[in-house]
Amino acid sequence: METKVIKPRKALLWIAALGLLVRVGVLLFYLATHQGRVETWEYENIARNLLDGKGYLLGDSPAGSRSFGSSLFPFLSYGLHWLGGKENFVPFLCFQLALSLGLIGLIFRFSRRLFGERVALWTACGVALEPGLVLFGSYRVHEMTLAVFLTVAVVELLAALRESPRRRTAVALGLAVGLGILTRATALAVLPMLALWAFLERDRKRTLACALAAGGVVLLTLLPWTIRNYLVDGRWTFLSPNWSETFWRGNNPTSTGSNLTSDGKPMIDAAPPEFQQRVLAAQEQERSRLFKEQALGYVAASPLEFVGRCAKKFLYFWWFPPTYGMAYAEIPGLLKGAYQVLYGGLLLMAAVGWMAAFRFLDADRRLLVIYLSVLAFATASLHALVYVEGRHKLVLMPFLLMFSAFGMRNLRVPAGRLLKKAADAKRATQQKAEWFRFHSVSAKATQQTPLFQQTAKRVAIVQSNYIPWKGYFDLIHSVDEFILYDDVQYTRRDWRNRNRIKTKQGVSWLTIPVSVKGRYLQKIHETTVSDPGWSSRHWRAIGHSYSRAPFFRSYKELFERLYLGCRESALSRINRQFLEAICEILGIRTRISWSGDYDPPPGELEKSERLIYLCKRAGASSYLSGPAAREYLEPKRFEEAGIGLSYFDYSGYPEYNQPYPPFEHYVSVIDLVFSEGPDAVRYMKSFQQEAQA
Repeated sequence: METKVIKPRKALLWIAALGLLVRVGVLLFYLATHQGRVETWEYENIARNLLDGKGYLLGDSPAGSRSFGSSLFPFLSYGLHWLGGKENFVPFLCFQLALSLGLIGLIFRFSRRLFGERVALWTACGVALEPGLVLFGSYRVHEMTLAVFLTVAVVELLAALRESPRRRTAVALGLAVGLGILTRATALAVLPMLALWAFLERDRKRTLACALAAGGVVLLTLLPWTIRNYLVDGRWTFLSPNWSETFWRGNNPTSTGSNLTSDGKPMIDAAPPEFQQRVLAAQEQERSRLFKEQALGYVAASPLEFVGRCAKKFLYFWWFPPTYGMAYAEIPGLLKGAYQVLYGGLLLMAAVGWMAAFRFLDADRRLLVIYLSVLAFATASLHALVYVEGRHKLVLMPFLLMFSAFGMRNLRVPAGRLLKKAADAKRATQQKAEWFRFHSVSAKATQQTPLFQQTAKRVAIVQSNYIPWKGYFDLIHSVDEFILYDDVQYTRRDWRNRNRIKTKQGVSWLTIPVSVKGRYLQKIHETTVSDPGWSSRHWRAIGHSYSRAPFFRSYKELFERLYLGCRESALSRINRQFLEAICEILGIRTRISWSGDYDPPPGELEKSERLIYLCKRAGASSYLSGPAAREYLEPKRFEEAGIGLSYFDYSGYPEYNQPYPPFEHYVSVIDLVFSEGPDAVRYMKSFQQEAQA
């Protein structure tokens, strides 16, 4: 079995270059076929009025709207025109291309956080090539690219804040939320996600402090526009008084659920002539009142029809409204149909990936998936209340591409894993809980496995270790779920915060300094780093010892990022980050979870009873332990609980081309990875046993 080495930085640069090339190509083609003019929207009209000294005004007459939509994008266009000239769109196009590249980098960063580098690279590639993102990121002078960028930025900052609650990250989060709302009012959909985050996080005190800081920045960001609206309209308006017109477009007797009529005309053209005349003759505040009265009157007269129409619009958001494509007559119908087919496949795979995330991710990352689900539901619901256009779903497109990439990855089942599942099923039908020819301590316990357990599940329950030896990863690979047993007492001078590497002077220890003074009863997951400089020191020591190893260069970028980018203070989370990264290198797909993910036992339990309790909560029929646990485990208790008990045999490991002889087995697995690269698994017992199964 070979594991392909990925160089993510180089791959990401190639993907970004591809995205830039595609967007520039589309832009040049559009300019060549449209007399050198880009596609402008109403925001450009406001920007030009600002340049002409007319103020923030939509329209060519003083009766136009002075509070249209959200304010950020028109002012941004005004600033870029001020720099380059009224008829010069080059600064804006450069800015939009830069935003697109930033979006590719942001979604890669977040996807890597959630699903690992392979999925992150495929997601970045999808964002680089997705047709809607390409069109709005090239020749369209529109706020959509900025809105998508800010939405992904909010989610990435939230994820960063969960890992390391810092004031500056909270300030950046609040600024991104505020700017997002000023770009598109529908960005208010991030607020339910943030409220849920403030409520569900374990460290409630620090989370609440960060949430308050972010909320304060949001209010400060929105305050100037709110004050400006009061000075212009004489009333306090949070964002824009034009919400009533937006609401009316999707909620009137002739509404199609979108901004257009069934024959592609503006929605106002389908209104009664008398209403049209009153709207055209009215001032802005009066127009707002007319739209509000008719829309709310329609809702009050037909509440069930309103609910049904909102449900349809919710579905239109995820699929396509009846007026899809009418506003883009320049795009051939064949291409529109092909895009629908492509998007349908993407949506299906995203659903597969979303379900797989709840199945395979640990509880901490599943919580991120829940936050994203709330964001998606709130965004679709907010649009369903007003009206829906095909472009509206683009704010969630990067996340759809991410889940789609994860879904495709989980549909690809290696032949070795199929063989393993076949072998497991055979043993399950024979009511044997032992896999891979391990010796069972209790055959009787296996015979007593309940008949309704159609598939055996093996777990291991071990404290997290810092860059552990190869046997630790053999144990992970040999089970279906590996539970990090970190809600037990931290033990000093153990493997939790240290391990060994080979050096010219012999075996050397790498130790993470942790706070232990006066904390004799602290648990592993409560243990924190006492010196943040440990990571750079460890990386220097590793580079000094392994810089000439055959595969050090292949994995240098990954480990350099793990060490120099580590901002985590909790020892458990640091250990897990390294465990998951090394599992990715070795091709280990075992689910890793925390013991704290499961409900705590009712009262104090002895060691064996606690392990049995966790096995039952995890739905396990077999428990695989390291050989050292023979001293304290009680096989009879496992037998009585109907859980098979077996021990991994760490003897008989083959030697490999290790630097600095003599050979030493009991060093960190990074020694094997740097020495053998993709062939590292050939020197691990579980992989060889899997191949023989």
